[in-house]
Amino acid sequence: MPALNRVLQIAPDAVTLLRILCFCDPENIPISIMKQGCDALSQEDEWVIPTESTANARRAVIDLFRSPVRLSKAIQAIQRLSLAVYTLEGSERTVRVHDLVHLLLRSKLIAAAERDQWLKIVICIICKAFKEIGDHRSPRNWSRCSQFISHIEFMGALAANYGLYDATLLDANIWAAKYFKACGLYRKAASMHKQTWDRRKAVLGEEDPDTLISMFNLASTYMSQGRWKEAEELQVQVMETRKRVLGEEHLDALINMSNLSSTYWNQGRWKEAEELAVQVMETLKRVLGEEHPNTLTSMNNLAFTLKSQGRNEEAILLMNRCLELRKQVLGPKHLHTLTCMNNLAFILKSQSRNEEAFSLVNRCLELQKQVLGPKHPDTLTSMNNLAFTLKSQGRNEEAISLMNRCLELRKQVLGPKHPDTLISMNNLAFILESQGRNKEAISLMNRCCELQKQVLGPKHPDTLTSMSNLACTLKSQNRNEEAILLMKRCLELREQVLGPRHPHTEGSLELLHEWQDREEEP
Repeated sequence: MPALNRVLQIAPDAVTLLRILCFCDPENIPISIMKQGCDALSQEDEWVIPTESTANARRAVIDLFRSPVRLSKAIQAIQRLSLAVYTLEGSERTVRVHDLVHLLLRSKLIAAAERDQWLKIVICIICKAFKEIGDHRSPRNWSRCSQFISHIEFMGALAANYGLYDATLLDANIWAAKYFKACGLYRKAASMHKQTWDRRKAVLGEEDPDTLISMFNLASTYMSQGRWKEAEELQVQVMETRKRVLGEEHLDALINMSNLSSTYWNQGRWKEAEELAVQVMETLKRVLGEEHPNTLTSMNNLAFTLKSQGRNEEAILLMNRCLELRKQVLGPKHLHTLTCMNNLAFILKSQSRNEEAFSLVNRCLELQKQVLGPKHPDTLTSMNNLAFTLKSQGRNEEAISLMNRCLELRKQVLGPKHPDTLISMNNLAFILESQGRNKEAISLMNRCCELQKQVLGPKHPDTLTSMSNLACTLKSQNRNEEAILLMKRCLELREQVLGPRHPHTEGSLELLHEWQDREEEP
């Protein structure tokens, strides 16, 4: 490769740059990522440098990326010899290396004995920059996060191929999974968490705290996917291990028990959910006190479990108590306080206490606009809930207008295929159907169903909810044969996913029998 030989002879900075680039995904490598990572790395002393060779290589990379003049000359050198393409897209400068050149660079520029050393340096630089983003779940950071993902995945594949275990890279996997989950890309999040768990389990062992965190994260993602049984299996394993290793009253064991309670709740196993939720709340009261934030979270969760069993007055009393304590402890405008306010409004609405619910959710929405901003995902959740409360008051035109606004904002902020966006689409269709605007409702429900099948999968609980709603709307239009066929399919899938005794499954079965009986009437 003559061009590479010329670089080796005359441009040491270009060689350093190429050594870094050959461990990144060759497509669109943002220079800003490298600069940010080197800046962060140069300001700390905690990075372990095992050899003088590694120290020299690290210093060469940091010095190069912190010198605009040297970096510019290095880029010009590799571009002039057609080893890479340098582009300016808006304010972002990127480098692209051809796939074949990329492969040759790794084999020609890096001696086998130095391969792991250089990969570790690149991992450290990119992961430092990725960490600097801060909240990987916030929509305002998604665009920046997306620039890192292909590089983290590429480095992960190389590390696995080389048999290299790198804790920093696995931390970055977790941040990437949080980003994926926030975007509603649950399958990618689960895949990233699964890789991290497998790697930690193989190197650290099944009972290592980091391995258990990875299992916990994977179980939480399975919950988002509606994979309740798989989530339960992992949660039980983590809970038992943490109880044995840390003790039954350790906070990590109790948090895991609380998540398992939520999984039972989602499966319609409300008695088991309640037993665990009560145990968690009482233990936290004794260990941390009634006013501790973790105790208040457990109180909130128990209130929902009570509501699911039709014990609405107990649920309202408990949620009211939780709200008052959160106001005292965290403040009236704290995120958790506002979430509790929203939850209380939801329970009140289910009891047809619509005026109280409307007043509370409206107040919550105004506070969230002040504290979080009008387009924050939590603000949009309250807007969605307020639209439903308006519908329950018979204020249908206002409800439709507000749900439309919520849907458009969720498309802007979260994206047109985000699970929360699709929930708003389904909700809007439901309100339209109640207004007799069936043609619009069916069109919207069909679109929602198809998108949920693509994004969440055909068996996800949200997809099945939309399928059930669509069947009911078809039935209201006297399209009985289509409605019965669709509800049959929904019932079959709910039996597979949720089990025959889940309330949603039983609801589908009851509707189906009712419709079939009417069809048989003379």
